[in-house]
Amino acid sequence: QKEDEKDGSVSVGDESVVMRLRRMRRKSVDPVPALGVVASYVSTLLVNARVLWSYVQEKAAGVIQGVMLDTASMPVEDFLRVLASTDRFLVVGDKMTRSKKEHSIALRTAIKMKSQEYFKKFHTQS
Repeated sequence: QKEDEKDGSVSVGDESVVMRLRRMRRKSVDPVPALGVVASYVSTLLVNARVLWSYVQEKAAGVIQGVMLDTASMPVEDFLRVLASTDRFLVVGDKMTRSKKEHSIALRTAIKMKSQEYFKKFHTQS
């Protein structure tokens, strides 16, 4: 590679990079293949987002299942805040991956089980 004196561009072989770019810009580009490439990237990102979301759900479900809820240490208002926050978390994850609620079944099941456990303890103590 050598530096071209006229425009400061780097030459590759007989043609400078700037000249190649100018020549490529003049050519008409068919948008259909470009859309195919973009669609491919979006599809790949979506698949990776779903894999990530699945992993995050598994870990969150494990944490929720492992928590021992005590109605004495956690008032109902705090528990409801946790449920609301978890629901927002699920909505964001489902929107990020463009998936339906059925895809976040593991986390929703863990939340349902803990909710039932908490309220059962709450009603027996009241």
